[in-house]
Amino acid sequence: MATLLSYWEHQTFLHGFDVVIIGAGLVGLTAALHTRRLRPAARVLVLERDVLPNGASTKNAGFACFGSISELLEQEARGGTAALLQVVRARWEGLAELRQLVPDAVLDYQPVGGFELFRATETELAERCQAAISYYNALLAPVIGTSAIFRDASSQLTGLGFAGVQVMLENTAEGALDTGRMMEALLRQAWQAGVTVLHGCPALALEPAASTVRVKTPLGTIETEQVLLATNAFSRQFFPNLDVQPGRGQVLVTEPLPGLRLPGTFHYTKATTISGR
Repeated sequence: MATLLSYWEHQTFLHGFDVVIIGAGLVGLTAALHTRRLRPAARVLVLERDVLPNGASTKNAGFACFGSISELLEQEARGGTAALLQVVRARWEGLAELRQLVPDAVLDYQPVGGFELFRATETELAERCQAAISYYNALLAPVIGTSAIFRDASSQLTGLGFAGVQVMLENTAEGALDTGRMMEALLRQAWQAGVTVLHGCPALALEPAASTVRVKTPLGTIETEQVLLATNAFSRQFFPNLDVQPGRGQVLVTEPLPGLRLPGTFHYTKATTISGR
């Protein structure tokens, strides 16, 4: 395919880049914008293997969240308190930076809160989470900026229609956003900032050289000073020894349902999330 390119196309789109970012999702595009702020003179290229970003950035249901209590309990038990605080801070500050890059009106950001649902068969877990409300409110207060983060919202269950659910805990600091509009806005900003984004142009292989990296693509080889890999769980294509596996959730979208009362985002077991958008 490289032979189909004209000299000018090759010089403009495949030559002279200082930084190449692989993956045009949320991480890739925000990294490109950040790179341009740090190095205004640098030429930055973003490679995306599909016509649209084909990953979690646009495939999720728009949850702007940093952790339900059961998730926080599990993460703290696995990695310790310091690691948990580091993760929550990164998520919270990342959301804040995103909202600075893209106005809330464009994101359709809605501070509707996040709710965790517990069925009758999860009584023990529900009780553990209820007992941890005060602990996590105090622990996360310096990060979130308030100690009124989590609360028991079980009294609001009446009329929501969640059969078999006995306990509902609320994270008042979570919200929802429109991921399609988010990515469109970031793509516009990237081009306006002088970042080149090539869709349908996957990186096939990386070849480190003495002072550069060669990125092989269907259009030809791109030689650059630095490569940033923003392919999330798909990074094993380039580093097979990484212990990561891509996972895919399923999002079901319905027409507006008359009388539906779901004022927020809901975590219903580890495998299911529900948005009332």
